[in-house]
Formats: sequence, C-alpha cells, structure tokens
Amino acid sequence: MGDAVGGGLARRTRLTDHDGSTIRSALAGAGLGVAFSAPLGGAMFVIEELDRAIRTRLLVTVLIASSVSLAVAYPIVGRQPVLPIAAVEPPPTWQLPMFVVLGIVAGFAGVSYNR
Repeated sequence: MGDAVGGGLARRTRLTDHDGSTIRSALAGAGLGVAFSAPLGGAMFVIEELDRAIRTRLLVTVLIASSVSLAVAYPIVGRQPVLPIAAVEPPPTWQLPMFVVLGIVAGFAGVSYNR
C-alpha cells in the first residue's frame, strides 16, 4: 500500500524516475514498519530487499517516512502491532528427524524446480 501511495505521489508531482523509485521504496518500508511496529525493520527491508544498495538519500527518506508513519499510526491504532504474530511453541525434540527429512526433500524439490 505504501508503494501504491508513493507511485501516485510520484506521478502527481512529476518526480523523476529515480526520485519516484526512492519515494516508493521509502513508503513501502514505512508501511511495513507500521504493520509490525518496527520502523527500523521497514528501513532494513527496503535497503536489503528492494534497493540492495545503501544510498544516503534513500536511507534518510526511509527513516523519515517510517518515523512519520509511526507517529501518525500510534494515536490511531496504539502501540500494538497492526499485524500481531502469536508465539509459536517449539515442537518436541523427537520430531527433529522429520524436519531434517522435510528439509532435504524440499531442497531436492527446489533444485529440480529450478532446473
């Protein structure tokens, strides 16, 4: 949703492709940061997955967008995550061999799918 808002903003203000990409990435990270109440997580997602390069302009834009989005979201939804994740109990130790077998099968399936 943040990416869609950023794309619309970039078109309406006639930003260059580079600036449009920066604002779209920043707002996507801000949306992710609000969803999980983790502004630095949203920023790291943008840098690691979307842009794959640390540019000062992008980093500053993402941090500002994440901070502002959380400042707006906190009075509306509170400080709890919008998308809470329940705690998962670890499985019993006797199930460990099944996970190893599942990992091996999934690995072979991934390799065969890629070929």
